[in-house]
Amino acid sequence: MSSSSISLPGPDGFAALRTPRKGEALVRSDVRAGTTPARDLALYERLISDGIAAANSRGGVIDHVTARRMALWLISQQEPPDFTRGLIRFAQTGVVTRALKIQLANYARSPGYPHRSKAARLREYVVARGTDLGPVGTNFAAICDRIDQADTMLAGMREGPGKAAACPSRSGRTQAASSLWS
Repeated sequence: MSSSSISLPGPDGFAALRTPRKGEALVRSDVRAGTTPARDLALYERLISDGIAAANSRGGVIDHVTARRMALWLISQQEPPDFTRGLIRFAQTGVVTRALKIQLANYARSPGYPHRSKAARLREYVVARGTDLGPVGTNFAAICDRIDQADTMLAGMREGPGKAAACPSRSGRTQAASSLWS
């Protein structure tokens, strides 16, 4: 794992958070190895790009997993506290608060915001959800973490010698995983 990694607070809340430095997300001080998967930001950027490409090929918006990855990536970028809280809540549960929806709209329209394209994509996702802005599923974060672990393993296989042909396509796996939240 590189020094640029993301780790989310656990289901017990935000009590043990420390303030992130540039390039990392909020991290619980009591996280033990293996309890919360760490995320390499460079890998996350590639996975986000893959999710955007899949959405573009379908002519639609990004999926739940890509939206969560974008939220986690934005958390790592030293965002204002209110925006960060909304992103964390979304990443844990899939809930989109009214405040987060407004902040995404403002950042997506702000020419000076450095992560405008990600905010705009995340806003498109939120708009596509319509009025269904509650939890995506009972185990949203856990399911996404499992998908992230699988994608991390697949990325490692792709980078290894002679392993690239054995990796399934991202879009087929994501479609099957989305049924877990129904």
